[in-house]
Amino acid sequence: MKRGFVLLITMALCMAAQAQQAYWIYFRDKQHTPYSVDAPEAFLSAESIARRKEKHIRVREFDLPVDPSYIEAVKATGAHIRVTSKWLNAVSVTIDSPEQLALLGALDCVTDISEVKRYAQGLPSVPLNDQQLFRTENTTDETSGMYGSAENQINMIGVDFLHSAGYRGQGIVIAVLDGGFAAVDTGVGFISLHDKGQIAGVYNVAEGNENVFLSTTHGSNVLSIMAVDKPGIYVGSAPDATYWLIKTEVVESEFIIEEDYWLAGAEFADSVGADIINSSLGYTTFDDSTQDHVYSDLDGNTTVVTLAADMAAAAGILVVNSAGNEGNSTWRYIGAPADGDSVFTIGAVDVNGVIANFSSVGPTADGRIKPNVVCQGAGAAVMNGNGSVGFGSGTSYSSPLLAGACASFMSAFPELTNMEVIERVQASADRYAFPNDTYGYGIPSFANAYIKEMGIQLDVNNQVTILPNPATTELTVYVHGLENEVVTLILSDITGRQIASDEVTVKPGIISATRFSGLEMLASGTYLVRMTGTAYEESHLVYVQ
Repeated sequence: MKRGFVLLITMALCMAAQAQQAYWIYFRDKQHTPYSVDAPEAFLSAESIARRKEKHIRVREFDLPVDPSYIEAVKATGAHIRVTSKWLNAVSVTIDSPEQLALLGALDCVTDISEVKRYAQGLPSVPLNDQQLFRTENTTDETSGMYGSAENQINMIGVDFLHSAGYRGQGIVIAVLDGGFAAVDTGVGFISLHDKGQIAGVYNVAEGNENVFLSTTHGSNVLSIMAVDKPGIYVGSAPDATYWLIKTEVVESEFIIEEDYWLAGAEFADSVGADIINSSLGYTTFDDSTQDHVYSDLDGNTTVVTLAADMAAAAGILVVNSAGNEGNSTWRYIGAPADGDSVFTIGAVDVNGVIANFSSVGPTADGRIKPNVVCQGAGAAVMNGNGSVGFGSGTSYSSPLLAGACASFMSAFPELTNMEVIERVQASADRYAFPNDTYGYGIPSFANAYIKEMGIQLDVNNQVTILPNPATTELTVYVHGLENEVVTLILSDITGRQIASDEVTVKPGIISATRFSGLEMLASGTYLVRMTGTAYEESHLVYVQ
């Protein structure tokens, strides 16, 4: 007897007076599919295949599309297919009668059927809780600093260090799963994305079309934190990455189909070769309390959306997800898919690095530490479509900040797998030795992660380390110290004539850096690098060959 047959009878008896019920229909195998793991080009993009080869991930059976004959058998019952999932080997359907459900249960190819929960009015996901922009600035004039209004959130995690080393997310594809991207297509705030050809494509999962520039600006805000490149006004954490904009949320929906659409969006992201998924979405409690997830569901192996996130990770994608905004509510805990054991879950701190009271906490139901790390999500700067900067709060904003930072890190180390990236970033965080379920492993330093990965040995007796020395075409000045201060670094010849200068921020435990390039234009000889500030005064000789 099929595992779901008894449940099937019960469901059929209970739905006589109900219409348009939704179910997951699970299939027995993929033995007769026309697709083969030996010919992945038939169902995966060249980019997706390349990612698997680069990360040494073989194409497996769960990558194969669902057997088309099974899909046709489901359609023949009159059921309407909403989502097809190769990873679950299943389809999500809506049906109109218990008779249709009985027909589905009688199919030889079907092994199990499970009901999709119904939502009450209102969207039970993170995005709409984050759209509380409490201040907006006009930014027609440049502000101080390369990053403009994003300076604090960028510097806090050392992304400026990666950028100064030339790693800004180039070569990395980020899929943004969200509720809509209003104004991204026409807004002056997003001109840089179009000028540089950074939007690889768009997809509306629910409607099966390209209508994504609608519904909400939440996805637009999320995208801006990573992608905008307006020096002196606003620069994101991965301004040279490539982006797929994928709409998975139906803002007006009364049903839980968003979890199904998230799954479909993740599979689509995999098929087009995404390296990273940023998901500022989460599923916990709903307006209809009888449909709530319960804490025990957050064990990393229960909800459809969490299974999907872990499968995306198994395909080599770095899945970055917001922890949730329930820290000061009765729920308190992270949502799904943030509970996934292969999901990089991001909490939120304020401008001073103190945990935001709304940031959801762990542990997972099976006792794992969550969130993984935290970064600025309270008072976070976002770029609006009209070119102004707004400030808002939510883990929806800390998640893309971290996702973009990971993209820049992966530009430097493309050979690292998704799970190795998570390990490196966690190991760089300020609470790595004593994690907890509020901060996770703490605030990461991508400067520290880069230096450790490169095997760079800093001069522990000084605040300045210059590498390489001797130099030929460029040199990097690494600065570390015990005081918070903006210092000036000056490259000059031995007569004191200034050749170049830059300012960097020194913070305890954080390594900053600047790069002086074009040294091939200088005469061979001895030069001087001098650091000046209130607490620091240090000079070093450097040799240019």
